[in-house]
Amino acid sequence: MDINITTNIEQFIRRLDAKTDRLPAAIDKGLSRWAVLAHAAALKNLSGSNSDPAGSFPVPVRTGNLRRKEGYVLPGTSKNGFTAKSGQALVFNDAKYASNIHEGMGRHSRFGKRQFALDAVEETREEGVSAVSLAIREALMA
Repeated sequence: MDINITTNIEQFIRRLDAKTDRLPAAIDKGLSRWAVLAHAAALKNLSGSNSDPAGSFPVPVRTGNLRRKEGYVLPGTSKNGFTAKSGQALVFNDAKYASNIHEGMGRHSRFGKRQFALDAVEETREEGVSAVSLAIREALMA
């Protein structure tokens, strides 16, 4: 008695290669969604009441400049001197004093860190990771 087992490994590898070629674009799609979510959360963290005391969090709005300078960069694009490669997304604030408020430096050191951007990324982590996972899953199932 003979039992012949054969595989179609070449076809399997071709199909797998075709699917993995779609992964970078899928990851960029998910990261784009996460960047938009994190940007919205950062804006919320920069929307404290003008009547709140200095040093409060969310950061009180005085002139609106800090909130106006909050932005994001999607994978493979550039904006305001910030560049995100494929597989990266950025949330940024290019107000001159943004890092002082964020890191509690300079004249803002007496208030401590008010990490509006980092907190925004952390606040949206679960939904952001889900967005990336869903985009990958969709690419692999297509």
